[in-house]
Amino acid sequence: MYENIFLYLDRLIRIIRPKKMLYMAIDGVAPRAKMNQQRARRFRAAQERDEMEREQDKLRQDWEAEGRALPNKQSAKFFDSNVITPGTNFLHKMSEAIRYYIHDRTTNDPLWQKLKFRIILSDANVPSEGEHKVMQFIRLQRAQPEYDPNIRHCLYGADADLIMLGLATHEAHFAIIREVVIPKSEKKCTLCGGTGHVASECTGEGDDAEDTIAIQKPFQILSIPVLRQYLALQFAELEHRMPPSMPYDFERCIDDFVFMCFFVGNDFLPHLPSLNIRDGSIDQMMALYIEILPSMENYFTNCGATNLPQVEQFLEYLGGIEDQVFKNRLNQESKMRAEKGDARKQGDDGQSVASGSSSSGQMGGDLGGPSTVSKISNMEASSDTNAWHAQLLANSFSMDLENLETSEAPEPDAKKPRQETGTLAPPMAKKPETSGKFVDKEFHSALKDRLKEREDLGEAMADTVRLGEGPHWKQRYYFEKFKVKQDDLVDFLQRIRKAYIEGLCWVLVYYYQGCASWTWFYPYHYAPFASDLIGRNLSSSAAWVNHVRYIHWKHPHA
Repeated sequence: MYENIFLYLDRLIRIIRPKKMLYMAIDGVAPRAKMNQQRARRFRAAQERDEMEREQDKLRQDWEAEGRALPNKQSAKFFDSNVITPGTNFLHKMSEAIRYYIHDRTTNDPLWQKLKFRIILSDANVPSEGEHKVMQFIRLQRAQPEYDPNIRHCLYGADADLIMLGLATHEAHFAIIREVVIPKSEKKCTLCGGTGHVASECTGEGDDAEDTIAIQKPFQILSIPVLRQYLALQFAELEHRMPPSMPYDFERCIDDFVFMCFFVGNDFLPHLPSLNIRDGSIDQMMALYIEILPSMENYFTNCGATNLPQVEQFLEYLGGIEDQVFKNRLNQESKMRAEKGDARKQGDDGQSVASGSSSSGQMGGDLGGPSTVSKISNMEASSDTNAWHAQLLANSFSMDLENLETSEAPEPDAKKPRQETGTLAPPMAKKPETSGKFVDKEFHSALKDRLKEREDLGEAMADTVRLGEGPHWKQRYYFEKFKVKQDDLVDFLQRIRKAYIEGLCWVLVYYYQGCASWTWFYPYHYAPFASDLIGRNLSSSAAWVNHVRYIHWKHPHA
């Protein structure tokens, strides 16, 4: 794994070719506000793995009862992602390996010797998340008198919050390099080599992994200046509508945009129930912001500080449309449920065609519907394009992966006659391999269909809250999600309102100035309604945040 990381870093450096500095940051201990999400994610991954194994055993029993050929049950050793945690032996060895990598490349790599860039390594022993270490370093560099404002930054990472952090820097030249987001149906598992699933869902019974090393994932570069230009077009009409007392400032609009995105959720706060990024809530908030900002006395934020009176006015507008948003969502859900019911009534014929399309698309089989054939051809064309781009990048950067291929475990004896030149494999030696592969693929395809059916819960998990239905949907939400009793509802609303407003202020300070409090965290799994965030506790939340900022300024390590 460490050798693959070295090759991955080599590929990134050959793409970017840094000329001044390379800052390598490994996630250290995260603030308490992030740990709830990390724990929930890991518990969920473990639960999904258990469910997949149970479903796999059930499918094997069903096939055995039907007398069908069963695939070989492989005892695959899954990589436990929980070891990627600060304080573990894995990350300690990782730090040592990266130090060796830096020393080796600076001594032996001609590209490193030619570029002569400085290297800074911040390993897991340094607290804070990796991207925020980089942001803190950029802020410190900008405070220096000899700082070059035209310096170019390129940040690697796949998290969406990197886009917000890039906007928060207000740098003229900032780019984010990340892997191309490939649809799940076209993803290739890095454990077994099979398609249509990722490593966390792997059953160990997919294709051989002999060709997964040669194909590398293509990269894309997201340009923050181009995003800023698009945002400038969105906010352009404000330039002529702003009053003289509050002139138009595009940089502060950028800060307000980053702040508004907190309402659709991030690593530290859950999204508001009425807002969902998939429903276009960001566009709705931007339209509302452009509409009401000229009538306000100030912007939402100011260099990381939150102007809570203006935020309260914005929340009043969001709370006013909550009821209609939930009613529209109920109508859409009822339509989708009716469509799914009609699809289920069509019988197993449509399901067999759908399940056969995925497996036959991988095996190059012949299917009977023109729409299915065209869909598979489109999927193959897109995957071939991704593979072609990846191979082109690999060739251009002279990535020699033959050593990795030869270092893999030896292949089974059934494959050796096929690889020898001038020797034909006996028919009986090749047939079991082909049939075994077919059984493995068919079993994996059936298991994937079963898991997909489990995701469609249908009526098994009925929505008892029914937001927007009837006059008491708010009470149902708090009773079901938070297990609050009627007598404690008023006090609970005060507590959750205060906690969420504190969270908004904390995240903004974290993005723009650094961690204000390592111990603070949002103590609930769900967010309140926007209409319930309006109240007298906004001023007390502001006083708390100002107090925390004072402590952080006077005692940075408190």
